[in-house]
Amino acid sequence: MNSEDTEVIKTLFQQQHGFIISKIMFTAAELGVFDLLRESEEPLTASAIAECLDTSHVGMERLLEACVFLKFLRMEKKDNKGLYGNTVLADLYLAKSSPKSQYYYMKLQSDVYYPGLQYLTDAVREGKGQVKSIHGPSMDDFFQYIYRSEEGMQTYFKAMENSWNLFGREVISEFDLSHFHLVCDLGGGGVLIVEPVLDDERGESFGAHFASIKLLLYNEGKTRTSSEHKALLGVAGFKEIQAKNKGLYGAILGRK
Repeated sequence: MNSEDTEVIKTLFQQQHGFIISKIMFTAAELGVFDLLRESEEPLTASAIAECLDTSHVGMERLLEACVFLKFLRMEKKDNKGLYGNTVLADLYLAKSSPKSQYYYMKLQSDVYYPGLQYLTDAVREGKGQVKSIHGPSMDDFFQYIYRSEEGMQTYFKAMENSWNLFGREVISEFDLSHFHLVCDLGGGGVLIVEPVLDDERGESFGAHFASIKLLLYNEGKTRTSSEHKALLGVAGFKEIQAKNKGLYGAILGRK
């Protein structure tokens, strides 16, 4: 097997097991591994972590080793014992206590989207959402499921806040908003849409492609290109429409 074949097979293997990688990250975050290590003044052994978080030793040790391989954690040997600590990525984004934490965004993915993806085949076959199959016949849409409990609402809105903390400043800085003295979520003289936006060739924008699959599964919606957003806003009477596609999210600003 030549080096090119080896790289192709390695990529295949990673993609085949991508859902496991995500669940390892979600599980470590949910159990509090990253917060414990962030708050600790020194690296901890697997036994100490398991005891603090009330888990089995064997299960925690395997989870920690996987997290080291995935570069969520680092491990150093001392007196023939493994000592675990957070990587920069975990300290900044995976620990719940970090100002830049993505904990609730991960929780939303793990608790809501991850189980729902079991019905993606049906969504593709039928071309419609699968909320009733995923969450039961009494659920008519995604937000009915989210709003069914205070916990569900809090998780959703905190997930949106996590995402905004990561990308919001970058997106907003693309526009001159000095003419707007008041910003609220009600519409009016101007509208600012911030969401994953497809490039016109639909070949890049991987965040938008992921969002499109989730919209098919839950909302029967779709992601759009900047041109498609501009056309919709134009029909609605908006003028001076600007579009920016920056990083994982795009933004469209229209004024009346």
